[in-house]
Amino acid sequence: MKKQAMSFSLKGSWNDKATLSIPCPECGHKTKQLISKLQKTNSLVCGGCGKTIILDGDGLAALEELKKSILKLK
Repeated sequence: MKKQAMSFSLKGSWNDKATLSIPCPECGHKTKQLISKLQKTNSLVCGGCGKTIILDGDGLAALEELKKSILKLK
């Protein structure tokens, strides 16, 4: 299993257009997902291999920190 860091790509407002590129732990493919959707489901399907990626622990903590940072910018 490859360990890769999430990259953050902010495009638009927090509520509707901000995205994250999440690397797959199996194949390394980076799949973009709306942050608002990740907050609701905390999972996505890899666009490379089709594996379901579940954000937990560090991933959810990073998402919450990103949310706090964005809200401070507003």
